Amino acid sequence: MKFALLPIYLLLLVFNFTGINALESGILKPGGYSEQIVLHTDRDIYITGEKVWFKASCNSLSDDNDSLLSRILYVEIYDQHNNPVARSKFGIQKNTATGSLTIPPDVHTGYYYIRAYTQFLRNYPVWIYPAKLLTLINPGNLSTEQSDANPNQVMIVPEGGKLFTGVTSRIALGISAQLAENIQSAQIKDDQGSEIADVRFLPNGLALVMFTPQGGKNYTLFLTGKGGQVLQKPFPAIYQQGILMTASCNKYSLNIALHHPAGEIPADVSDEYLVEMRSTQFGLLMSRAAAPGKAIDISLDQVPHGFVYLILKDNTNKIVSIQAVYVPEKKHIEIDVETPKSAYKPREYISLTINQPNGIIAGTGLLTVVPEHSQARPVWLPIHAAGNPGLMQNMLNHADLTDTITALQIMALLQLGYPAFNSAEFKAALDQKSALEWLPEMRDAGISGQVVEKKTRRPLPDVLVYAAAINGNQQVHIYKTKADGKFYFTLNHLAHMHHVYVCPKPVDTLDMELMINSDFTNAYPSVPFYSLYVDSTMKRLIDQLYRNNQVGKTFPRFAEKTIEKPNFLPLPDRIPAHSVTLSDYIEMPVMQEVFSEIVPFTTVHQKDKQFVLNLYDDETYTTLTDPLVLLDGIPVFDLNQIMTISPDQVEKISIINKQVYLGEHTLAGIIDIKTKTNNFAGMSFPETSEFIEYQAISPTTIPVFPEHKTSGVADRNPDFRNLLYWDPFVTSEKSNTGFYAPDNCGLYKITINASDGKTRYYGNRLLRISR
Repeated sequence: MKFALLPIYLLLLVFNFTGINALESGILKPGGYSEQIVLHTDRDIYITGEKVWFKASCNSLSDDNDSLLSRILYVEIYDQHNNPVARSKFGIQKNTATGSLTIPPDVHTGYYYIRAYTQFLRNYPVWIYPAKLLTLINPGNLSTEQSDANPNQVMIVPEGGKLFTGVTSRIALGISAQLAENIQSAQIKDDQGSEIADVRFLPNGLALVMFTPQGGKNYTLFLTGKGGQVLQKPFPAIYQQGILMTASCNKYSLNIALHHPAGEIPADVSDEYLVEMRSTQFGLLMSRAAAPGKAIDISLDQVPHGFVYLILKDNTNKIVSIQAVYVPEKKHIEIDVETPKSAYKPREYISLTINQPNGIIAGTGLLTVVPEHSQARPVWLPIHAAGNPGLMQNMLNHADLTDTITALQIMALLQLGYPAFNSAEFKAALDQKSALEWLPEMRDAGISGQVVEKKTRRPLPDVLVYAAAINGNQQVHIYKTKADGKFYFTLNHLAHMHHVYVCPKPVDTLDMELMINSDFTNAYPSVPFYSLYVDSTMKRLIDQLYRNNQVGKTFPRFAEKTIEKPNFLPLPDRIPAHSVTLSDYIEMPVMQEVFSEIVPFTTVHQKDKQFVLNLYDDETYTTLTDPLVLLDGIPVFDLNQIMTISPDQVEKISIINKQVYLGEHTLAGIIDIKTKTNNFAGMSFPETSEFIEYQAISPTTIPVFPEHKTSGVADRNPDFRNLLYWDPFVTSEKSNTGFYAPDNCGLYKITINASDGKTRYYGNRLLRISR
C-alpha cells in the first residue's frame, strides 16, 4: 500500500514539551490532583449497527474545575468476557468530550459495558473507571450468549460478610430479574420451620431484610414460584466469635460500630482497631481508632456524597474487612422541562423550555429525547452494579436517586458487592502505590514506551527515538529517553487511524529493544456474568427499535455534524531549499551517482564501508554532518540501504540544507527521498523498529436532526428515528430549543442532566406522539 506524502514543509511539526516538562518539574503535586468523569449515553438499549452517542463530563477534584489537565478521553464498549468491541479516543474541550461509537453488526445479543478514562486515570485501579451497562440486541440472532451463570442463582450477603450470634444484621438478597418475575412468595425460616421474616423482592431481584440470628440455629431462604415449585437457599453459617463492622447513615451523620458475637469480647481478641475511610478513587479521607461497643459518628459535612469505602484494620495493620457505604447526596436540584402541550402529531414542531433554577446551569447540560423504555428506569437499579464500583458510581452521578426505594437498592447492591470488595484482586488495587506512571495528555494523544538493553532489560537513557506518521497529516518527532528509558510522543492534529513508524536511532555499542505501551488499557474489573433476560416489555421495545432502525437505514433522516479542530502547523514557511525530480535527468545507474551529480549541496562518501551523506549550507558556508534522511517519510539511519535502491524507483529528492529545529532537537538539515513504490523501495527495517496501526483522535461529532417545514412540497419519505433529539451543550443561556416529531408514534422521555462536579441537576418529562 502506497502512503501519500505531503511536501517536506508539512512534515516537520514542533513537539511542544512545555506540558510534560511542567509535570516532571513537580507542578503536578503528588496526591493533590485527581480527575473524575461522569459518563452519559443517549440510551441503554441498542440494535447492533447503531451508534452509541455519549457525553463525558470531566472535572478535576480540586476546587478549580478549570485545572483539568487531561485533554484526551478513551472510550470503549466491551463484552462480559472483557473483549472490546468498539473503542476510540476523543478530545476533551471545556471539560466535555462527546461523540459516538458504532456497534459492530455481528456482536452477540447480551449485556455490555461502556467505560471512559484518561491516561492519568491509568495510575488508578480499573475499578474506578466510570462505566454504564448497555443492552445490545442483534436482530439476526436474538438468542443470548450463555455462560456458566445460573439463572436461579441466589446471593445472600450479610452486612460485614458474616452472621454473628445475637448481632442484628442487614441481609442483602439478590436474584435474577427472570427469577424475580416468577416468584410468588419468599420467606426466611429456621431449621424448625418457623418463619423468621417475609421477603419482598423488587422487580430487579434485590431485597434487604434485617433480623437477629440465634446461636445453634440454621436459616434458609424459601422461594416459592408461581407454579408452586420451591427453591431453597441456606444462609451462611453463624459465627460465635470474631469482629463485625456495621455502618449506617442518617440525615446528619455516618455511624460506624464494631460488634462481637452476643456482645461479649473474648479475652484473646484484640479491642484495638482502625477504620479508614477512602474515596471511590481509593484516596484516604480520614481514619478513626475503633473498639467494640464504641460507636463512631462522623458528620456528613465531612464525607463526600455517593459511596465511600470503610476499611477495618486490626492492630497489626491487617485488613479485616472492606465495606462500601452510600452517603446520600447533599445537593440535587430539579430542572423543569416544559412543552406547550403533552401530545403532538408526527412532524409537528416541539418546542422545549428549560426552567433552570435561578436561571443557572453550572457547567454544560445534556438534553436527550428517546423512546420511554430505551433508557434504564432509574427506579430499578441493575443488579450488575454489585461488585462493579465504576458502574455504581457513574449511575449515582446521573440517575434520579431521591426516593427511599432507591436508597434501599443502593445499600443492597453495595452489600452484595462485599465478596468482590474483599477479594485479593480488589485489596491489591486498594493498596496500589500512587506513583505517577501515566502523565495527563495535555495536548493531543500520543505514543509512549521504553527502550531497554535486550539481554539485561536495563533501561537505556539518552537514546534518540524517532516516530513518523506516514499517512494523512505527515509528522516526524524525536524524543530523548529519560533516565528510566521511557519516551513519549504527542502526535498533533491526527484523526482516525494512522500508520506510525517508531524506531530508536542505532548505537553501535548497544543491543536495544523497543517496547511500546498499549494506548488503551487491557485491564478490566472482574465481575460476574449475567445472561440477558428479555421480558414482554423489552420485546415490544426491541420490535420498535428494530423497525425504526430498518426504516431509518432505508430512508436516511439522520445526519452528523463534525466539529473540526483548528489544524495549524508550527512551521508553515519551512519549504525545501531544493527539490530534484529524477525524471528530468538522464538515467543514472546507482544512487551514489544521483547524489554526487544532480542533488545540489550534497556530498556522498564511504567511511569504514559505510556510506555517509552530508549537506552544505550555502548561507553560512558550513558543512552539515549527519542530516536526517527520510524515505517516504520514514527516518533511515543505514545509508548503505539507501544506496542499494535503484534510481528508477525514486520520484523526487528534496533537501533543506540548513539547520532545522524540531522541538528541543536541532537537525543538521534534511534529505527527503520520495519513491514511486508502495513498499519503501523494498528496504528492510531494523529489528528494533515497529510499524503500528495507531488510533488517533476521533473528531467531535453531533447529530443533526431533520426539519419538517410546514410549507413547500410534501415529503413522502418516512421519518423513523430511535434518537429524537440530543444536545450535549445545554448552557445557562440556552433555555429554549426544539425539534420536529418523527413519524413513529409512542411515548418518549425528555431528560436533562447537568453537573459542575459538586451539584447535580436533573429533570425529565414524558411526551406522546400520536396521529
